[in-house]
Amino acid sequence: MRGWKLVVVGMGCFGVVLVACACLVATGLVWVSLTPGGERALKSLSTPPSANRLVVLGDDGNIYTVSPDGSDRQALTTDATTDHTYRQPTWSPSAERVAWVEIDSRTSDIRSTLLTSRSDGRDRTTAVIPFPAFYLFWSPDSQRLAYLSSGTTELALSLVDVAHGGDEATTLDRGQPLYFSWAPDGRRLLTHIGTDRLALLSLDGTQAPLDARPAAFAAPQWSPDGSQLLYAVRDGTAQRLIAATPEGTLQHEITSFDGVISFTMSPDRRQIAYAITPEPIGTAAFGPLYIADLNTNQARELSAEPVLAFFWSPDSRYVIFLRPERHPPVTPVPEAAPLRQEQLWLRWHIWDGTRTFPLSLFSPSDTFLLDYLRFFDQYAQSMTLWAPDSSAFVYAGLSENGFQGVWVHPIGEGSAPTRVTRGLFAAWSPR
Repeated sequence: MRGWKLVVVGMGCFGVVLVACACLVATGLVWVSLTPGGERALKSLSTPPSANRLVVLGDDGNIYTVSPDGSDRQALTTDATTDHTYRQPTWSPSAERVAWVEIDSRTSDIRSTLLTSRSDGRDRTTAVIPFPAFYLFWSPDSQRLAYLSSGTTELALSLVDVAHGGDEATTLDRGQPLYFSWAPDGRRLLTHIGTDRLALLSLDGTQAPLDARPAAFAAPQWSPDGSQLLYAVRDGTAQRLIAATPEGTLQHEITSFDGVISFTMSPDRRQIAYAITPEPIGTAAFGPLYIADLNTNQARELSAEPVLAFFWSPDSRYVIFLRPERHPPVTPVPEAAPLRQEQLWLRWHIWDGTRTFPLSLFSPSDTFLLDYLRFFDQYAQSMTLWAPDSSAFVYAGLSENGFQGVWVHPIGEGSAPTRVTRGLFAAWSPR
């Protein structure tokens, strides 16, 4: 593991801190702010194609949409407090709507609501749900919204029909842990539940189990064209990552592995990025990163150092990934929201199809780290950090010079991020 060790600690909520066992020399770019507040205009991103907006969970707890340069801020909520919270803002694939979760604990009865609206807050739908949802995943046609919630004893996978009012939820399945992927036609879901169940789930709750014993992995994936299922299987003690037909017939064996595997398929379905983690550690990945070509069955290593998360660009040309890096603590400027006790420093890296080079260093916000990066293989299917034209990506955290917020990072060697607004999490509209 190249001198790195993962340490899981409790800080009121579950946290992850990565500690370097040996001092590493920082590589790549120094974070440069062009004004005292770390802000400047992004002229190349100020003319939006189609929607081209960010959804932001602000550091005040409210949800906004903004243009990629931080202008044209639209508030979707305005009344967040410590006992009236909002979370999980999620774009629909059409970029016409945003969904989010409201949790109101101002009375003895906690009220949980699933809401959607257009990006300016108009045309709102509301569904009261029995338990707070912690993960949202739109159907590819933007008609329905699947979500996960914690019940009394196990997780529930439920569905809201937004196109027909979105005021009622139907539970399709239960189990723990529970991961799933939408079929591109929006008619079925591929589920991985517990340690022994892979199945195709219809919208009426009917299940068709796959004849496969799951290996050590979390989120399965349905290929963008609907022709393949991607998951890991176990034969005796051997574990394999495979691509199969929707009926479960083997098409490709991508790799064999020991430990735990996490993976994502490129949007053009030609390549698979995967990381192999030696043992379960409470996060989706912490191991070397590889790219496998499905046409040639050839794989290459992108990072021998442990990688925490990785994301394909919409055009399939790039992969961005995060590696921990040792860095002295930074005192945030007074405007910044309070930070956790430990600062975890991560450096973005990018692979451009030929070579890999480092980008900027940052300390992720608690929300970005604990709610998203720990489960990146599931979130990589339901949200995107990337601009629709693959020219930049967005993230939330603390810079090396102490400024906290939402940052837009153009791709390219020598590029620098720009702080566009304050916030704890941000995702780019798919269009």
